[in-house]
Amino acid sequence: MPFSSNFTKVTRAVDNGRDVLFVEGKTEESEQVREMYVNVGSLATTRVENAPGAADWVATLNGGELPDVDTVVTVVGVAAREGVEQPFLWGQTLRVEAA
Repeated sequence: MPFSSNFTKVTRAVDNGRDVLFVEGKTEESEQVREMYVNVGSLATTRVENAPGAADWVATLNGGELPDVDTVVTVVGVAAREGVEQPFLWGQTLRVEAA
């Protein structure tokens, strides 16, 4: 199966007393991933810590103005893969859910 990655959910929650946005996704052929980054709107980009080798992953964004629940956001991902010079880029539009 060829490499692919998709976002599955964006959730606003409180984690350890701070507001955060969890971005969840799935990756096929995840053993190819060296690094993966996720960006939501004007929030800072963050590294997906468990992406290499993980079929299911979660990125946590905090800081800045987080979008409210029910807000539609554009999520962009970048995956650097083993043996491939060009990064894999993808984007989706999702509605922010409540935790």
